[in-house]
Amino acid sequence: MGANSPHLSDRSQPEASVTITGDADRETLELAVHGRWNRELAADLHSGVHQCLDERPTALLVDLRDLGDPGGHSAPMWLAAHRAGSMPRPPVRLALCIPPATSLATRLRRLKATTFLSTCATMPEARATLASGLFLPDRVQLLLPPEPASAAHARELVAQACQDWRLAALRHPAVTIASELVANAIEHAATDLRLTVSRRGAGLYLAVHDHDSRLPVLLNRSRQHPGASSEGRGSTERRGSTERRGSTERRGSTERRGSTEGRGSTEGRGSTEGRGDGLRVVHAAATTWGARTSHDGKVVWATISGRHR
Repeated sequence: MGANSPHLSDRSQPEASVTITGDADRETLELAVHGRWNRELAADLHSGVHQCLDERPTALLVDLRDLGDPGGHSAPMWLAAHRAGSMPRPPVRLALCIPPATSLATRLRRLKATTFLSTCATMPEARATLASGLFLPDRVQLLLPPEPASAAHARELVAQACQDWRLAALRHPAVTIASELVANAIEHAATDLRLTVSRRGAGLYLAVHDHDSRLPVLLNRSRQHPGASSEGRGSTERRGSTERRGSTERRGSTERRGSTEGRGSTEGRGSTEGRGDGLRVVHAAATTWGARTSHDGKVVWATISGRHR
């Protein structure tokens, strides 16, 4: 488990200096920076960048148009972010959206960072730059109703993906994580949901998108009231969200709608009952995990490293 998990990001907070959004079709993330460069903002950015990289997107676009950095002092952070993004396999492509006349852009050019780091003046240009030649990972998706049988369908999909991608060693943790994420969404969001399973080199990325913007909370068993469920799947109170089904169709992915009929589960559990300790299971089984709000709900995600044992 990553030392900083879970990563929780709420884009609805207006005072946030760093906000994270995602493009579900391309599996990219965008990080926007707001405010003047100082130690506090640097700490927030360090945390935000590492949260994004831990989610293992195909690419990360950083919007620096609202960053006040007249001395270009943040330049070393973007060089470090590039190095960190190049370490995973496959690597995470990084691009910066930054006005070319700013001191930061000038300093990056003097450091010759633009020879290996994409910098663009506008967000459409930056998105187009990242989209060109973007690595599209193997991916399968499943649209599911908020019904108990959906957890079993999720387990079937993940088990089949691990078999197809020859990731047998990851099957058990992946099936466990997917089952708990789906069951948690059924219990607390009670909306239609979409399960995404993507291969990340020798590892896996799993995500459940629902239409409830409340972020999950990893409950401490000792803090629960007597007689309460032992499953750590509580939610914080947040603003309500508008329910809308997002489009998930794109090349390179397989998409199926889960049936409500009780097909056999590969792991032998066909309902949300008795499924273990919820998010504590995810916390123990995943390499990293987290959640972020989206324009129409939230995404709860987890990664499993190829070195998982």
